[in-house]
Amino acid sequence: MIRDTSSQDTVLARPPRRRRLVVAAAVVAVVALGAWSLPHARQMLGTGGSVSLDRLGLDDVSRGPFVRDIQAEGRVVAAFSPTLFAPAAGAVTLQVHAGDSVKKGQVLATLASPDLAAKLAQEQSSADTLQTDTLRARVEAGEQRAALQGARENAAIDVKA
Repeated sequence: MIRDTSSQDTVLARPPRRRRLVVAAAVVAVVALGAWSLPHARQMLGTGGSVSLDRLGLDDVSRGPFVRDIQAEGRVVAAFSPTLFAPAAGAVTLQVHAGDSVKKGQVLATLASPDLAAKLAQEQSSADTLQTDTLRARVEAGEQRAALQGARENAAIDVKA
């Protein structure tokens, strides 16, 4: 019978040579990375070369409108689904599709809003009422003018007689 296994167990240690090799490789890698990145870091952090003042164009800065006109031919390309916002509720109908040719001033989308249509009808009715009132006032003014003209002519006849 076996009393214990202590005579069979042996401790295996890593060979110290392999550990030194790993540490040396890490040091070499860090040094190589530093040597490679040092010129790039100097370029990013440094001021670089100097440029003479004659080669630079300088001007005074002032506040004012920034206007840039661009004229080009193009196509409507929806790279993503745009979110449209309108001040009134309604249905938006797109008049063009992705890839369609468009011209300056062309309507791209329309908004059909029942609220706005009702308000427009109400305002048109108000405008029609005001226009009718204006025409009625003109007719009444013409009638009054004719009556006054007749009274003036009668008065002139009475003065002569």
